[in-house]
Amino acid sequence: MKSSLKLGVIVLCNLATFVLLGCVTTQPIITEPIQKIIDLNGISSSTIFTKSQLWASKTFVSAKDAIEISDKDAGIITIRTTFQSYAYKIGIALGASYYTTYKVVIEIKENRVRITCQNPTYEVINQGRIQKFSTPTQAMVDEYEYNATSIINSFEAFLKSSATSW
Repeated sequence: MKSSLKLGVIVLCNLATFVLLGCVTTQPIITEPIQKIIDLNGISSSTIFTKSQLWASKTFVSAKDAIEISDKDAGIITIRTTFQSYAYKIGIALGASYYTTYKVVIEIKENRVRITCQNPTYEVINQGRIQKFSTPTQAMVDEYEYNATSIINSFEAFLKSSATSW
């Protein structure tokens, strides 16, 4: 009787701890824009714009990607891009598809360009239902930051490459 009472108290304490910790609200993860300014000495804004468009058309080929604005006079290109979570691709997510969508903004001035990745949104599609995350997990944010940094590095490498022939 005494041992079952102790066991009951232990189970009750563990359950109370689980409930109390499970109800604690977490702080939202703030995602700052990821950007880079690239100096391209001796290259006109017209040439930078043309190369930026070519890079965008080669990079964003998914049906989920879209070039939203492409204005040569204003020197701006905006792209909405979506990528599927790596965890889902390797089979960890068990039947759910996790996606991150964000905006890529390319601003062009004479001899330089700024590329910014910003405003990520996270969603899961499970059994046909779409749910947006108001508070993403740190793993989701880390994956977005890795993807955005890769996009920026790819853009810089493409602009700095001198190969123009095919």
